Amino acid sequence: MNAVQEDAFDAKQDAARIDQLLESLQGMAGPSTWMAIEELMERLLRTYGAGLARALAHARAAGADGARFDERLGEDDLLSSLLLLHGLHPLPLRARVERALEKVRPALGSHAGDVELAALDERGSLTLRFLGSCSGCPSSRATVEHTVRRAIEEAAPEIATIEIADEAKVALPQVAR
Repeated sequence: MNAVQEDAFDAKQDAARIDQLLESLQGMAGPSTWMAIEELMERLLRTYGAGLARALAHARAAGADGARFDERLGEDDLLSSLLLLHGLHPLPLRARVERALEKVRPALGSHAGDVELAALDERGSLTLRFLGSCSGCPSSRATVEHTVRRAIEEAAPEIATIEIADEAKVALPQVAR
């Protein structure tokens, strides 16, 4: 964690509380009130997303080193999640999936295994292949699979499906995103 990230804000805790509040409000509100709440939330998100996009454009126009700037944005968990929420993440989908796999590789190594991206298509279907002991041990595989799925869902929530290919299957065509 770098110095910029060392504040007390907990994005996951806040997101969970937002979900609780929305669920509570939906239970209290009638249909027309709930529609107004949903519209309010959509407009707020759209406004903040437009402001965030503009701030990014200003930073790039001011001469921020593009590649390094995008890398730093992607490394900051809070900014990365905000950029994903607004469809502004600077890293392509494939790069975010690969980065998520890199983050879980140490845990996979403890199970004497690895994972590779076998295919990613334009519909957001991801196929992975487990290697080593991950592919043979049912209990180890379940733990590893959960860890990998969670990392990918955080890095690339737009992934529609995650499938695990058998080692004998041929990889599907890969599409860069």
